[in-house]
Amino acid sequence: MIEAARAIDLKPVPIKTELQQVIQLLHRARQQWQETRTARINLARGLLREFGIVIPEGAERGQQAMRTALGHEALDQRMRDLIASLLDEIRALEQRVVDADRALASTAKDDRVIADLEKLPTIGWVTATAVRASVGDIHRFKNGRVLSSWLGFTPKEHSSGSTRQLGRMSKCGDVYCRTLLIQGRVRYSRRQNVRRLRASRSIVCAPGRSRSPNAAASTRRQSALRTKWCASSGRRGTTHAASMPTTANASIRRS
Repeated sequence: MIEAARAIDLKPVPIKTELQQVIQLLHRARQQWQETRTARINLARGLLREFGIVIPEGAERGQQAMRTALGHEALDQRMRDLIASLLDEIRALEQRVVDADRALASTAKDDRVIADLEKLPTIGWVTATAVRASVGDIHRFKNGRVLSSWLGFTPKEHSSGSTRQLGRMSKCGDVYCRTLLIQGRVRYSRRQNVRRLRASRSIVCAPGRSRSPNAAASTRRQSALRTKWCASSGRRGTTHAASMPTTANASIRRS
């Protein structure tokens, strides 16, 4: 306690509110149910494959094919009962996910911060509630760059002396929030214009290098987070972009 009192430069970790804890628990349960649902679908697909029944990809298409396969002549009654029980479990898990979505959606309607986050492109109520529960008070960050770094969007430092070398994303911080932000950006880019996504790769990356859609989306997500921080803090203009490293700057320097 004495050492903590002496270290005035250390910033205390904010205590989460009850609302933040409830939202995070709903997201954790929702994520676990989704993973269990995927595992059950793959289990049923593998069991049917043992009898020569090929199930197409996709959750909805796969379940429809599994229900049709229950009448296949290659299956005996025991296998039919097993597949039917797996399908019932999958439907129960889907219903739990729907209930969790309703609880999160009702929470999003009553919170002003979540409503502000939803105004940003690529951010829906799922991502908004996850960021709200994880970040909390956005004003505790000095600027949008610090928020991006806290979420793991900034590159790693591999510098020595006067030579500055930036690597890939640090991937520190909340993996769940960062995944939702990147996936939302990728889906938005694909919906808007696939050519725009390809153009962003050619601009950000060096010639002759390939870049995944997630990497290009993470660069755009940094910009969106800085915009959100400026909007929340009432500031306009730049957010010290030139003085802070980004994955885009790292790729340009490598070229």
